[in-house]
Amino acid sequence: MLASRTSRTKQGLAAPRGRRRMQCKAILQQLSSLFQANKQVQQNFGDVSPSVQAWYREQRLEPGPLELKDCGAEGRGLVASTRIKKGQRIVQVPSQTAITPEVAVQSSSLRPILQQQQELSSLPAWSLLALFLAELRYWGAQAHLRSQTDEDSNNNYNSSSSSSNNNSSRGKEIGNDSSIGSGRGSHGSGLPPGMSNWLPYLEALPDEPGTVLSWPQQQVQSLLQGSPLLTKALSITNGVAASFEQLQPTIKRAEQDGLIPEKALDKEGVYWAFGILLSRLVRLTGKGDEEALVPWADFLNHSPHVGCHLDWDSAANGGQGAVVLCVDADYQPGQQVYISYGDKTSGQLLLSYGFCPTPSTHPHEAYLLRLGLIQADPLYAMKARALSKRGLDADGPEWPLKLDGLPAGIVSWAAFRAAGSAQTSESEVEALATTLFGEPSGQAPSPSVRAGSLAFEE
Repeated sequence: MLASRTSRTKQGLAAPRGRRRMQCKAILQQLSSLFQANKQVQQNFGDVSPSVQAWYREQRLEPGPLELKDCGAEGRGLVASTRIKKGQRIVQVPSQTAITPEVAVQSSSLRPILQQQQELSSLPAWSLLALFLAELRYWGAQAHLRSQTDEDSNNNYNSSSSSSNNNSSRGKEIGNDSSIGSGRGSHGSGLPPGMSNWLPYLEALPDEPGTVLSWPQQQVQSLLQGSPLLTKALSITNGVAASFEQLQPTIKRAEQDGLIPEKALDKEGVYWAFGILLSRLVRLTGKGDEEALVPWADFLNHSPHVGCHLDWDSAANGGQGAVVLCVDADYQPGQQVYISYGDKTSGQLLLSYGFCPTPSTHPHEAYLLRLGLIQADPLYAMKARALSKRGLDADGPEWPLKLDGLPAGIVSWAAFRAAGSAQTSESEVEALATTLFGEPSGQAPSPSVRAGSLAFEE
């Protein structure tokens, strides 16, 4: 009986110890998996600073099978860290990480002004985003100055033998400067709460976007003289200049209301912001063509040989929506992953993004020819009216001329441009316009005669 009782006791003690060993082993396996997963995340982000990586994780943004690397002449780009198959979703940026006009307004110190319906209706989306970026740049500079002030103060403290000397050498901190902290919503650090959340993204943006906005005006004229790109370049620079002037009343009012320090949103900062938008702004067709900046995904470089692009998927991210990318090609580890910025010519890419593809490998290379109505034409006014009724402009669209064919619609346009004489009546002009372009509708022109059409007639 004693032996039997002893045996049962040993068996009873052995079972709990076995379970504990199994539990410990399972815990160690879980910890190992978590460590390996965290290690993989850090490896995949690649050439990204620790502070930006930490911000990505706070935003629940995962790198997927991509990592940031130096791609030579193309600068930094996203490279496959594992094998990627055609059709695979490799990017998913959560909705709260994409910077839309709504997010820009909510995060801005100018929110009390921008939320007023009058202001929102008068400022286009890209101007709201430009204000956000320019303000972010300003507060980023202030944070940098504050960091330097603190570092200098610490150095002075270490070299000082007197606490009173330390207090006098510290000077006025950025966060305590009344010209910075006076805006509503600012806190002790001097940085508005809405802006401080986005400062890590600023670190990932270039100091110089490289667009035509960065070119000296004299170079724009001298380098592009005689090229149709000059008209395009001037359209961009003049458009940004007009947008900057449109923002002035809002900026002045924000300064007067104490929302931002004076000169915080100066011309240099706002032009930098527009340059960032030219080279990084994405139009999400799946979200009603909403314009947005998409952190992490904006490291993807362009290739004219792919057709995939970033877009909105409302079902992604657990139904909360996300900006996604599904690739249209296979990639091996180490290969750079590309998206399409659109069927743009080398000149268009140069002006808006600061680079040109290799000419011999660029399928969208074209010479942009504009055929506007001739103002000396005695029928100019009648032709202009006829075109206007059909949603067409007298200045004409830009026709992309290629060696392998003519743009669809250019023959009809050229015929209408050259037709008639001083004796031609307006009814005859209308009849010709109907033959070539259809009945008046008041709607936008058909794709065959729309500016920038990329359909071709062989």
